[in-house]
Amino acid sequence: TREVISRRFGLKTGQKETLEAIGKDYGITRERVRQIEEGGFLRLEPQRLPSKECQKTFQYFTDQLKNFGDLKKEDILLQDLGGRRFQPQIYFLLTLGPNFEKVGESDEFYSLWTINQNSLVLAKKAIDSFYNQLKKNNRPLSLKDFRLSYPPSQTTLISYLEISKKIQKGADNLFGLKDWPEINPRGVKDKAYLVFKKTKKPLHFNRVAELIDTALPQTVHNELIRDERFVLVGRGIYALREWGYESG
Repeated sequence: TREVISRRFGLKTGQKETLEAIGKDYGITRERVRQIEEGGFLRLEPQRLPSKECQKTFQYFTDQLKNFGDLKKEDILLQDLGGRRFQPQIYFLLTLGPNFEKVGESDEFYSLWTINQNSLVLAKKAIDSFYNQLKKNNRPLSLKDFRLSYPPSQTTLISYLEISKKIQKGADNLFGLKDWPEINPRGVKDKAYLVFKKTKKPLHFNRVAELIDTALPQTVHNELIRDERFVLVGRGIYALREWGYESG
């Protein structure tokens, strides 16, 4: 049982193993491995653990989650609690602890851990409200720009937004929709668009290339020519069409 749990959670190697891989080594079915794992956890119930240190660890995890608004995106929580080295052990302890619940990944949210299911309801309300404000303003917003009837702390709000698959943090601590080029630039043309948005003035394509840190100014020039967001306003000088500029 100990070996099965160790391999399932990667406690020795840092690499989790599947039910199938473990079952193959022992010549048993995936379901039997699952039964062994579940039986092991029943024997490891925290109430039966003599170690006060284990209880202190659970309390520390609980306090940390409370600071985050009772929930946290899984990968960030594991990094915060275990660093790069001890994430499998942290995951094991969270699974073992009596108050921690994992919520699996969905279409709306990344996988997360919580100590209060109601926190997910509050997070969804905040995320939906922020999403609607982003759509209305059509530009990235800071946390200070966000308006909510009962605003959570900044730490809690960040924790809420981190689990969302619709909203993402971009440059300058601004949040926006994940598919916005200002938030998730894809390729040279989106990076060029960000440069114009930040400088707020027409620029020569060579200067744009410098600001996006590329040694291929001609590539930048070609993208500016092809993309409808940019308009030529002088010899090699471009601006954003949304500023009201016309070609020439």
